[in-house]
Amino acid sequence: MNPHISKRPRISLRPFKVSIPDPEGEKVTEYIQINIPMLWDEDISEWVLTAEAEEQIENTKARHMGLLLPDDLKLLRERHGLSQKAIGELLQIGAKSWTRWESGKQRPSRSINILLCALYNGLISPHQLKGLGGPQRDWSAQFCAQQNAAQKSDPLVIDFYRAKQMCNLNHDPEPIKVPV
Repeated sequence: MNPHISKRPRISLRPFKVSIPDPEGEKVTEYIQINIPMLWDEDISEWVLTAEAEEQIENTKARHMGLLLPDDLKLLRERHGLSQKAIGELLQIGAKSWTRWESGKQRPSRSINILLCALYNGLISPHQLKGLGGPQRDWSAQFCAQQNAAQKSDPLVIDFYRAKQMCNLNHDPEPIKVPV
């Protein structure tokens, strides 16, 4: 064979078993078989992973672990009309972290991913998230005023026992009546 003639690399779709780890990353919870492009390496006489294959494997793991993929993150940011810097500030992480997530160089933590999924699925808006990042309102004063004035209103979700102590209430609230 003439050494000056370059050989085309032989790439083929091959089955590959992807290990899906548990949330702690300590053990495998399941295996998912996918077909990925692999390159035949003449020097070692083995199939080797291509860069595309490695990305498919990582994305398969991420999807099965409930993580958003880089394309999902970009879509999320663009859907809300935010720059990388703006969404970084909103999440209090910085633009560089977001850029690494959106480019696929790194992944957000599982806890941040839960928040991102809520944004992605419309369960929380950027406006609501921005409000959560600031000082939190103390509802106990409003609760005390309502209890002391014996006002009937929609219930507030707060720690009743702490508020009761702060208001020096000597009686228990009326039980909630649920229609049957």
